[in-house]
Amino acid sequence: MNKFLFSTMSLSVTDGVEEPFDLEYYIIENISMELNKGQKKGATNTGTYGIEVVKTQRSQGIKYTEVKTINEVCSCEEEIYKIAKLVSDYTVTPITLEDVITDLVANSFRERNIPHKPEIPSA
Repeated sequence: MNKFLFSTMSLSVTDGVEEPFDLEYYIIENISMELNKGQKKGATNTGTYGIEVVKTQRSQGIKYTEVKTINEVCSCEEEIYKIAKLVSDYTVTPITLEDVITDLVANSFRERNIPHKPEIPSA
């Protein structure tokens, strides 16, 4: 697994937040080698990409950190950079990351006319 810093952002009271905080956006890369079927030699690199958001806030001298990582968002490097840009441009925080990624993936399926089976919550 590799983790790359994509962007950072600092928000202050002038941005409309009650307490200033910093956001860091990371791209997570998971690359694996798969042996080519039917061949004794040779392997193919396959990979999946994810997103991690880290929020750091200081209040009364105490540092608070909130982290959310979502692995296997997509298998295309170009696509994960587009997603990371959207997430950082819209100042997505760790608490909302999962909902945003779910909506982006669902919309991607709709745009490509691919049937998408939504997850059914367990009872």
